[in-house]
Amino acid sequence: MFKLPYNKFQKSLEILALILLLGQIAYTAVLYPQLPSKIPTHFNFAGEADGWGGKGSIIVLVITTVGLYILLTVTMFFPRLWNVPVKITDQNRGIIFRYVMNMVLLDKLLIVASFFYITYCSISATKMGWWFTPVMLVGVLGVTFYYTFKLFLVK
Repeated sequence: MFKLPYNKFQKSLEILALILLLGQIAYTAVLYPQLPSKIPTHFNFAGEADGWGGKGSIIVLVITTVGLYILLTVTMFFPRLWNVPVKITDQNRGIIFRYVMNMVLLDKLLIVASFFYITYCSISATKMGWWFTPVMLVGVLGVTFYYTFKLFLVK
């Protein structure tokens, strides 16, 4: 196990993801006592609430976000276990690890931001918006496909 050094871009992504995670936790903690007994727990593709649950369900959402954040952070400590679609050599190891780190950190930021937004919509009972699911999927899958394509270009 070893940790690769972060460049400025990667540090910025990590800091933003952590700020969003802590913001989600603080937002939930501050507003939790004021929540009604039933809050939206599911939104349809139009972004409208179509499932309701107890206010404790918001805690599950926060715990899920924390769990995903920790899982993706721990992943960064084991670069030799990453499954990449190209052969890693001494010559290309640095760039491959850099690309995979960028991909994981960008996806982590997008996932934490998405869960924060879902938490916000659930707590405020705000319509999520039809755009949320396509934007989130295009964002996460776009980052993954982009860096996977870049990996194939590494010589």
